[in-house]
Amino acid sequence: ALFTIAAIALLATLVRVNPVWEHGAYRQGAAPPSAQPFWYYGVLDGAQRLTPPWEITVGGYVLQPGLWIPPLILAAFFAVLFLYPFIERRRTGDVRHHHLLDRPAQAPGRTALGVAVITFFVVLWAGTWVSAAPPAMHASGALPPPAQAPAPLLTVPADAYPAVVLGLRIAVVVLPVLAYVVARAVCARRARST
Repeated sequence: ALFTIAAIALLATLVRVNPVWEHGAYRQGAAPPSAQPFWYYGVLDGAQRLTPPWEITVGGYVLQPGLWIPPLILAAFFAVLFLYPFIERRRTGDVRHHHLLDRPAQAPGRTALGVAVITFFVVLWAGTWVSAAPPAMHASGALPPPAQAPAPLLTVPADAYPAVVLGLRIAVVVLPVLAYVVARAVCARRARST
Protein backbone atom coordinates (compact mmCIF):
# COMPACT_ATOMS: atom_id res chain seq x y z
CA ALA A 1 0.00 0.00 0.00
CA LEU A 2 2.84 2.37 0.83
CA PHE A 3 4.47 1.73 -2.55
CA THR A 4 1.18 2.49 -4.34
CA ILE A 5 0.75 5.76 -2.45
CA ALA A 6 4.37 6.72 -3.20
CA ALA A 7 3.95 5.91 -6.90
CA ILE A 8 0.77 7.99 -7.12
CA ALA A 9 2.43 10.88 -5.29
CA LEU A 10 5.44 10.76 -7.64
CA LEU A 11 3.23 10.62 -10.73
CA ALA A 12 1.08 13.49 -9.46
CA THR A 13 4.21 15.54 -8.79
CA LEU A 14 6.35 14.82 -11.83
CA VAL A 15 4.06 13.86 -14.72
CA ARG A 16 1.94 16.41 -16.54
CA VAL A 17 -1.38 14.72 -17.26
CA ASN A 18 -3.84 17.36 -18.39
CA PRO A 19 -2.37 20.85 -18.78
CA VAL A 20 -5.60 22.83 -18.62
CA TRP A 21 -3.69 26.13 -18.53
CA GLU A 22 -2.71 25.52 -22.17
CA HIS A 23 -6.33 25.17 -23.29
CA GLY A 24 -7.68 28.32 -21.66
CA ALA A 25 -10.58 28.80 -19.31
CA TYR A 26 -13.52 26.42 -19.43
CA ARG A 27 -16.42 27.96 -21.33
CA GLN A 28 -19.56 26.10 -20.42
CA GLY A 29 -21.75 27.70 -23.09
CA ALA A 30 -19.39 26.76 -25.91
CA ALA A 31 -19.97 23.77 -28.15
CA PRO A 32 -18.72 20.61 -26.44
CA PRO A 33 -16.17 18.20 -27.81
CA SER A 34 -17.50 15.23 -29.70
CA ALA A 35 -16.40 12.88 -26.93
CA GLN A 36 -19.24 10.91 -25.42
CA PRO A 37 -19.19 9.74 -21.79
CA PHE A 38 -19.98 6.25 -20.61
CA TRP A 39 -23.71 5.53 -20.48
CA TYR A 40 -23.86 5.57 -16.67
CA TYR A 41 -22.27 9.04 -16.57
CA GLY A 42 -24.68 10.44 -19.15
CA VAL A 43 -27.07 12.07 -16.68
CA LEU A 44 -24.26 14.05 -15.03
CA ASP A 45 -22.77 15.08 -18.37
CA GLY A 46 -26.17 16.06 -19.76
CA ALA A 47 -26.95 18.10 -16.65
CA GLN A 48 -23.61 19.84 -16.98
CA ARG A 49 -24.22 20.65 -20.64
CA LEU A 50 -27.74 21.94 -19.93
CA THR A 51 -26.77 24.12 -16.97
CA PRO A 52 -26.66 27.77 -18.09
CA PRO A 53 -23.14 29.27 -18.22
CA TRP A 54 -23.60 31.46 -15.15
CA GLU A 55 -20.88 32.56 -12.77
CA ILE A 56 -21.78 33.36 -9.17
CA THR A 57 -19.27 35.41 -7.20
CA VAL A 58 -19.30 34.89 -3.43
CA GLY A 59 -16.65 36.58 -1.32
CA GLY A 60 -14.34 37.06 -4.29
CA TYR A 61 -14.60 33.40 -5.34
CA VAL A 62 -16.26 32.41 -8.60
CA LEU A 63 -18.67 29.49 -8.35
CA GLN A 64 -19.84 27.82 -11.55
CA PRO A 65 -23.22 26.08 -11.19
CA GLY A 66 -22.25 23.67 -13.96
CA LEU A 67 -19.86 22.00 -11.55
CA TRP A 68 -22.12 21.64 -8.50
CA ILE A 69 -25.65 21.35 -9.93
CA PRO A 70 -25.22 17.88 -11.57
CA PRO A 71 -23.99 16.15 -8.39
CA LEU A 72 -26.64 18.05 -6.42
CA ILE A 73 -29.34 16.63 -8.74
CA LEU A 74 -28.16 13.07 -8.12
CA ALA A 75 -27.80 13.67 -4.38
CA ALA A 76 -31.36 15.05 -4.23
CA PHE A 77 -32.65 12.11 -6.28
CA PHE A 78 -31.11 9.51 -3.98
CA ALA A 79 -32.20 11.42 -0.88
CA VAL A 80 -35.81 11.50 -2.11
CA LEU A 81 -35.54 7.85 -3.15
CA PHE A 82 -34.42 6.95 0.36
CA LEU A 83 -36.94 9.18 2.18
CA TYR A 84 -39.99 8.56 -0.03
CA PRO A 85 -41.40 5.58 1.93
CA PHE A 86 -41.22 7.60 5.15
CA ILE A 87 -42.78 10.66 3.50
CA GLU A 88 -45.60 8.59 2.00
CA ARG A 89 -46.25 6.81 5.31
CA ARG A 90 -46.53 10.15 7.11
CA ARG A 91 -48.68 11.71 4.36
CA THR A 92 -51.14 8.82 4.08
CA GLY A 93 -51.10 7.67 7.70
CA ASP A 94 -50.84 4.05 6.51
CA VAL A 95 -48.46 2.20 8.84
CA ARG A 96 -49.31 -1.36 7.73
CA HIS A 97 -46.72 -3.60 6.08
CA HIS A 98 -47.27 -4.00 2.36
CA HIS A 99 -46.02 -7.17 0.75
CA LEU A 100 -48.00 -6.84 -2.46
CA LEU A 101 -47.44 -4.44 -5.31
CA ASP A 102 -49.98 -1.81 -6.29
CA ARG A 103 -51.12 -1.53 -9.85
CA PRO A 104 -50.29 1.83 -11.44
CA ALA A 105 -53.97 2.81 -11.51
CA GLN A 106 -54.27 2.15 -7.76
CA ALA A 107 -51.63 4.79 -6.98
CA PRO A 108 -51.95 7.46 -9.69
CA GLY A 109 -49.88 10.07 -7.83
CA ARG A 110 -46.99 7.69 -7.24
CA THR A 111 -47.12 6.45 -10.83
CA ALA A 112 -47.22 9.97 -12.23
CA LEU A 113 -44.29 11.01 -10.03
CA GLY A 114 -42.27 8.05 -11.29
CA VAL A 115 -43.04 8.89 -14.91
CA ALA A 116 -42.07 12.54 -14.31
CA VAL A 117 -38.75 11.55 -12.72
CA ILE A 118 -37.95 9.15 -15.56
CA THR A 119 -38.80 11.87 -18.09
CA PHE A 120 -36.56 14.36 -16.25
CA PHE A 121 -33.59 12.00 -16.34
CA VAL A 122 -34.18 11.02 -19.99
CA VAL A 123 -34.09 14.71 -20.98
CA LEU A 124 -30.86 15.14 -19.00
CA TRP A 125 -29.47 12.09 -20.75
CA ALA A 126 -30.53 13.54 -24.11
CA GLY A 127 -28.22 16.48 -23.40
CA THR A 128 -25.35 14.01 -23.58
CA TRP A 129 -26.44 12.59 -26.91
CA VAL A 130 -26.20 15.90 -28.76
CA SER A 131 -22.82 17.05 -30.02
CA ALA A 132 -21.72 19.79 -32.35
CA ALA A 133 -20.19 18.66 -35.62
CA PRO A 134 -16.41 18.99 -35.32
CA PRO A 135 -14.53 20.96 -37.96
CA ALA A 136 -12.98 18.91 -40.76
CA MET A 137 -9.47 17.73 -39.98
CA HIS A 138 -6.86 17.48 -42.70
CA ALA A 139 -3.44 15.88 -42.38
CA SER A 140 -0.43 16.74 -44.46
CA GLY A 141 0.94 14.10 -46.81
CA ALA A 142 3.73 13.19 -44.39
CA LEU A 143 1.35 12.30 -41.56
CA PRO A 144 -1.18 9.48 -41.47
CA PRO A 145 -4.82 10.57 -41.46
CA PRO A 146 -6.30 11.10 -38.00
CA ALA A 147 -8.33 8.28 -36.52
CA GLN A 148 -12.06 8.72 -36.78
CA ALA A 149 -13.80 9.12 -33.45
CA PRO A 150 -17.03 7.17 -32.96
CA ALA A 151 -19.98 9.23 -34.08
CA PRO A 152 -22.25 10.63 -31.35
CA LEU A 153 -25.90 9.70 -31.41
CA LEU A 154 -27.02 13.08 -32.71
CA THR A 155 -24.67 15.51 -34.42
CA VAL A 156 -25.93 19.00 -35.17
CA PRO A 157 -24.17 21.88 -36.93
CA ALA A 158 -22.16 24.05 -34.56
CA ASP A 159 -24.41 27.08 -35.15
CA ALA A 160 -27.55 25.04 -34.31
CA TYR A 161 -26.09 23.60 -31.09
CA PRO A 162 -27.15 26.56 -28.84
CA ALA A 163 -30.75 26.27 -30.09
CA VAL A 164 -30.81 22.53 -29.33
CA VAL A 165 -29.41 23.15 -25.84
CA LEU A 166 -32.02 25.87 -25.24
CA GLY A 167 -34.76 23.47 -26.35
CA LEU A 168 -33.47 20.82 -23.95
CA ARG A 169 -33.26 23.38 -21.13
CA ILE A 170 -36.94 24.16 -21.68
CA ALA A 171 -37.80 20.46 -22.04
CA VAL A 172 -36.11 19.55 -18.74
CA VAL A 173 -38.61 21.82 -16.96
CA VAL A 174 -41.74 21.40 -19.11
CA LEU A 175 -41.73 17.70 -20.08
CA PRO A 176 -41.67 16.22 -16.54
CA VAL A 177 -44.65 18.39 -15.56
CA LEU A 178 -46.48 17.39 -18.73
CA ALA A 179 -45.61 13.72 -18.16
CA TYR A 180 -46.92 13.95 -14.59
CA VAL A 181 -50.26 15.45 -15.69
CA VAL A 182 -50.75 12.94 -18.52
CA ALA A 183 -49.75 9.88 -16.44
CA ARG A 184 -52.00 10.92 -13.56
CA ALA A 185 -54.94 11.45 -15.92
CA VAL A 186 -54.38 8.08 -17.61
CA CYS A 187 -54.13 6.27 -14.25
CA ALA A 188 -57.21 8.02 -12.87
CA ARG A 189 -59.23 7.16 -15.98
CA ARG A 190 -58.07 3.56 -15.79
CA ALA A 191 -58.98 3.37 -12.09
CA ARG A 192 -62.49 4.64 -12.87
CA SER A 193 -62.97 2.07 -15.65
CA THR A 194 -62.00 -0.93 -13.48
